[in-house]
Amino acid sequence: DDTIATAELTQLASNFSCEAIVALDGDGEDALEAIVASMKAQALQNWRLSLVDSGNASRAAREYARHLVREDARISYRESGIDGFIDAVNAVISESSADWIALLPSGIILSPHAVSSVARAAAHPETRVIYSDDDRIDPETMQRWNPFFKPDWSPDLLLSMNYLGPLVVFHRQAVVDVGGLRHGVPGAEVYDLALRVTERSDYVHHVPDVLATTIATAPGPGESWHASDWQESERQALEDALVRRKVDGFVERGLHPGTWRVRYALPDPPAVTAVIPTGGKLDMLRPCLADLLERTDYPNLEILLVDNSKGGAVECLVKELSPRFPGLRRLANPL
Repeated sequence: DDTIATAELTQLASNFSCEAIVALDGDGEDALEAIVASMKAQALQNWRLSLVDSGNASRAAREYARHLVREDARISYRESGIDGFIDAVNAVISESSADWIALLPSGIILSPHAVSSVARAAAHPETRVIYSDDDRIDPETMQRWNPFFKPDWSPDLLLSMNYLGPLVVFHRQAVVDVGGLRHGVPGAEVYDLALRVTERSDYVHHVPDVLATTIATAPGPGESWHASDWQESERQALEDALVRRKVDGFVERGLHPGTWRVRYALPDPPAVTAVIPTGGKLDMLRPCLADLLERTDYPNLEILLVDNSKGGAVECLVKELSPRFPGLRRLANPL
């Protein structure tokens, strides 16, 4: 019903205001045109767009930004000047009258209901961060690829990968309270900001809908799609987070590109029991035990074999291995 939809949009607009900040970088005219067009197509028009010169914008891109400002009063343009890009963005944040801030990369397209979906998520008064699902689109074929359907808020996953972006919306005051964007993590400023804001509040809302699409050429067979230019900055952001949280551990690369693993120090490792039901099929049991016994160096590990077999093969295997692995035990025929 169009009347109900209009009434809802009016209500959302009265309680929600958002300012999107986009870096003006390189030539960037096509990417900028795409994001501006998607902003103008929003069902909820209660937004502002700030274009901030990264310092690397071409003359043509700057002229195009000035044209956009003249065309639409909701769009503004700020040059970085001698203070640099980070300080320019922080100035926009501190001067903004909006309640919510979105730090968007160039080259993304927002779905027409992106702003209204974020406005609904922002209705909870304690919400501080909002993120959505996303995908990519090949500019040559216009085919969508690599959809990322994300879980709800997971602080542990955030320590393993920068999974929130590209559309991450922050409560503006929460950003101001943590000092805005930080120098020293080039390319990973939004990830670093998410880590700092969520240390103070765990009211993080996931919108389970593809609200943002990144314009990116699909890779060929065997090629990786993950952009790794700023991976060391992500590592630095994580290491700094561990220091702030007084967590004893270190960061290492994960198994897949774009992922990390935090190795926590365990001065007093808790006891762990691995329970393995077995029907006596040693061709399956031996490889499993080999992994646990020979490839794991955890010092306080017990392995309990629940033996449902009728023969004595499992008992003989335990007797064979027990002298070398005293933490291996057998529970015979419990049923």
